[in-house]
Amino acid sequence: MIVAQAARRGLTIATSDSRLMDGALTPALVTR
Repeated sequence: MIVAQAARRGLTIATSDSRLMDGALTPALVTR
């Protein structure tokens, strides 16, 4: 369950970062 929460937080952070960076870091985050 901890992994699920971490994954959700990761997706949330990735979404926020992608919006702030205009999706510049999205491909890098998705790759990992």
